[in-house]
Amino acid sequence: MIVTYLAAFLVLPTRAALAVSLVQFGGLLLVGLGFSLDPRSHPVLRAALGNTLLQTYLVHATFIAFLALQQRLLQHYIQALVNARHEATLARQDALTGLPNRRQLTSWLEDALPHVSHQPLSVVLFDLDHFKRVNDTYGHDVGDQTLQLVGQVLRRCVRQRDRAGRWGGEEFLILVDGDAGAALAVAERVREALSREGLAQVGPVTISCGVAQAALHEPLDPLLRRADEALYRAKHAGRNTVKLAA
Repeated sequence: MIVTYLAAFLVLPTRAALAVSLVQFGGLLLVGLGFSLDPRSHPVLRAALGNTLLQTYLVHATFIAFLALQQRLLQHYIQALVNARHEATLARQDALTGLPNRRQLTSWLEDALPHVSHQPLSVVLFDLDHFKRVNDTYGHDVGDQTLQLVGQVLRRCVRQRDRAGRWGGEEFLILVDGDAGAALAVAERVREALSREGLAQVGPVTISCGVAQAALHEPLDPLLRRADEALYRAKHAGRNTVKLAA
């Protein structure tokens, strides 16, 4: 019977397994009670088996309690693991857009830069044109919707082997697995998609992009600085355009 308790807790949810085990234990108690109260039972036999039955009941009750407690602790442990994984994900994910955040993008860049000699790597840094005007005119809710739209477009337009995320505020960064030409193509695809879609209240969403290809042994900060300088050249060139870093 103890094996059936174990099987119940392995197969069934905790409450169902506990209910099945208690029903089974209750049946065992009824058998013992029936034996003790049966006038046909010999008094000497009842006395001889009394302690054995009591010990059996205690063993069964203890085993059921142990299984229930173990299952409860296991559930708490699994929930703690799920919560920890969720928190770890949130630590590297932008809550508004669902895209990777700056911490995650930086980690990817730091991992990829040492391998530039074998595989070219480029970055596209862009921000939304006149985004402050959107917030001031239509409110932050519409501003948030605009940022979420950018996240949706990035998921559709960025190639599977590339990575995109929110760099901060209205700035976004794309890690392109390829040279500057591939990065320019990705940037143009995102820019055109956003200008076509836009929001009803805001109209077309335009962006200014700076593209930089990582040089051999180039540290992270100079690479991002070159992409940022190219972005500002795109701003000065009239916005809604893509510029390649020197």
